[in-house]
Amino acid sequence: MRLLFLFLTLSFSLLASYAQPKSVKNGMKSVAGVVTYSNGVMKADGPAFFVSANGDVITSGRLFAGADSAVVIDYNGKVRPVVNIVAKDDIFDCVKVRVAADKKIKYLVPSETKVNVGDELFMPTYGVKKNATVESFKVVAVDSVY
Repeated sequence: MRLLFLFLTLSFSLLASYAQPKSVKNGMKSVAGVVTYSNGVMKADGPAFFVSANGDVITSGRLFAGADSAVVIDYNGKVRPVVNIVAKDDIFDCVKVRVAADKKIKYLVPSETKVNVGDELFMPTYGVKKNATVESFKVVAVDSVY
């Protein structure tokens, strides 16, 4: 898992040099990493993102299987312990956890803009400050809108 994460981070590092919209640069600050532990030993790590100012974080549910504690590492490298699991969805393998919040948490705001074929979308990858990268891609099809 860590090797895959490292490979993806290195692969997309070249893409960070092109011009990005300001909203993408700001959105990158909401991307975080999660590290889970079992009996004090690291069990798993993976990407996550903040979704509210009160410290809610969305990540993969698999990271928490068999774990007894976890931390979230934000864009600035600040480590925040997970205080509780707020929600879990086994169908989509998502979990929403909460960390102790302060006034400086940057979070993603859902967009209400419709995505069209040909639009450029951006996907940030986790990295502390200068190691954070972004991949861009064009929408080739829209099957349905929820």
